[in-house]
Amino acid sequence: MCRPPPPACWAATQGLFPARNFAEPVTVAAWKTKPNYYIVAGKERMIDPGLQRDFAKRIKAVTTTVQTSHVPMVSQPKQVAEVILAAVKR
Repeated sequence: MCRPPPPACWAATQGLFPARNFAEPVTVAAWKTKPNYYIVAGKERMIDPGLQRDFAKRIKAVTTTVQTSHVPMVSQPKQVAEVILAAVKR
């Protein structure tokens, strides 16, 4: 768990990735053949929760709705961890 405020923690741990990644062609879309999980942020104001549910349905994801905003891993880490653990156990 990050001890500095979340933005500082994200900046320190996420790191940069090469711009060339955006040019790499996708040859196999893993979401088409592997189990998918999606957390809908029910109080999201950047990406409409209805649109999030549509995304999840399209990829046939096991969907969990958490009544939180854009960063559920910060405001509801226990619920996010439960989804991750459920995916691991599958």
